[in-house]
Amino acid sequence: MSGMPPASSAPTPPPKPPKPHHRITVRATRLARTTATTVASHARQVPARVQRLRTTTVPRLGLATVHGRSMEPTLHEGDRLLVLWGGPIVPGRMSLVRLPDSPGGPRPLSVKRVSGPEADQPGRWWIERDNPREGVDSWQVGGIPSEDVVALVVTRLPAFPALRGSLRRLTRGRLG
Repeated sequence: MSGMPPASSAPTPPPKPPKPHHRITVRATRLARTTATTVASHARQVPARVQRLRTTTVPRLGLATVHGRSMEPTLHEGDRLLVLWGGPIVPGRMSLVRLPDSPGGPRPLSVKRVSGPEADQPGRWWIERDNPREGVDSWQVGGIPSEDVVALVVTRLPAFPALRGSLRRLTRGRLG
């Protein structure tokens, strides 16, 4: 029996288990705000370089549309923005913020420029609008808490009116 291995050969190592951390990492990055408990339940499967996810939130990209004139001339009505939900607070950059409720009811999320932290109130940020004649900012409502700065504006997306019209015609079946 020359084709058979000898009986005293070394045992073969067990097969390597599949890498489950890849699936978990991808899933975690798709969540808007991954809490410690969500990722901690998978802690045994998460590699060391991803362990920090257990104690932080995972930012996610999203889109926002500008309504109003408070950020003119920088932004205009209908501009589309790429935002990083849960991103860092960066002085001088635009962010999506949750302003305090007005007597007329809750205010929607607003795009404002973060000027910097309030000197006399730690954990609060001074936000301003670019158009002094329109909108609400910290001059009216004071500094806002860090948790109300909800997203960092990454960039304004370019408008492609010709493409938008083509897509509209395509969805109606009249392209050509």
